[in-house]
Amino acid sequence: MAFYIGSTKVGARFIDAKRYKSTLYIGTTKICPVLIDGEKHKITLVSSVSGLEITYTANEKTSTALEETSGHYVMYVYGEDEIVNYFVNGNGTYDDINGTVISTNEDMTIPIKLISWGSWSRPNLTANGIIGSSDFAVTASVNDTDAYKAVDDSNTTTWYVAKSSGMASYIFYNPSELKLSRLTLRKRTMYAYPTFSLYGSNDNINWTQFVGLIKSTYNDATTVNLSSNLLSYKYHKLDFNISNAVDVLNLDITAKQKIET
Repeated sequence: MAFYIGSTKVGARFIDAKRYKSTLYIGTTKICPVLIDGEKHKITLVSSVSGLEITYTANEKTSTALEETSGHYVMYVYGEDEIVNYFVNGNGTYDDINGTVISTNEDMTIPIKLISWGSWSRPNLTANGIIGSSDFAVTASVNDTDAYKAVDDSNTTTWYVAKSSGMASYIFYNPSELKLSRLTLRKRTMYAYPTFSLYGSNDNINWTQFVGLIKSTYNDATTVNLSSNLLSYKYHKLDFNISNAVDVLNLDITAKQKIET
């Protein structure tokens, strides 16, 4: 690697490319800031969407990525092992993206996926379906009647669990992640449900509680309005403490569905 003071090339030993990338050293003596004559490489972010605003920081400088061809955004970096931080502005249509890439001694191409949120309506089921498949499905840990009867849009059938001790879990699954905004449990009887909690997961193994200990009323429906900052999940679980019977006539789900572009 060569170093320059003005237009004059000087001989020097480059000690550490990361630590001394903007400083000239002769031996261990610091001389002055210099221009590093590193090799220029392209890092291309590839998207199916044209016209994105992408900025990046590399070699201690912030720049705007150039859309070289449709959906191909080029970032330039000097040298290898450089940290390149980039930001994709979704402009309200897509989720913003913050990303990091480490440069190599070659040009790089990196695909990026844009996330948007589309309308979604809960399907009406005639069977439980298969959790984890390509279709909406439900299941329950206790089934005095089938779990799908809470999502069959019938005014006569219910998912029912008799009063007992312990817990009863009800899981609904969607192949694309859902961001819930409201959940309404409609019941056939005038009895109160026991308390319940709401969880989310993307693997049906690790669960995150985002609503806890909701106590339903004696009204015919219990509605839970959820935060707009809620994370998205493929699996949602309601855990009931079945100190009272559970009798769900209809589980209404208001949500937006994750769309990857």
